[in-house]
Amino acid sequence: MTCPSCFETFQVLLEIDPNFRGTDIEIYDCTICCNPNEIEYDVYEGGVNIITVNNANE
Repeated sequence: MTCPSCFETFQVLLEIDPNFRGTDIEIYDCTICCNPNEIEYDVYEGGVNIITVNNANE
């Protein structure tokens, strides 16, 4: 994903229960600038779709 604060790319590991379906929001700190990022994503059978990544400081 790309951090909205420093615009650097970093990876996150989403730990999702295999039985979960729906939308979730989590906060992950950027591994480069340490700013928090709010990630909203949908979980559906067979995949994950990231909807938005926002600066969680706002």
